[in-house]
Amino acid sequence: MAQLPLLLALLKQQFDLGERYFLVGVKVSGELAEREDAVKSEFGIEFGESMKM
Repeated sequence: MAQLPLLLALLKQQFDLGERYFLVGVKVSGELAEREDAVKSEFGIEFGESMKM
């Protein structure tokens, strides 16, 4: 997951510009899911709910 910090930094840059993106059908790794609170506080990125079809 060495690319995770870069990905989060790029997403934060887009949010700072007022742009919003929604990722649908993306599986979040266990490592990232375990750090959801840290990601939200540091980058302002919120996780949505899991939905089963």
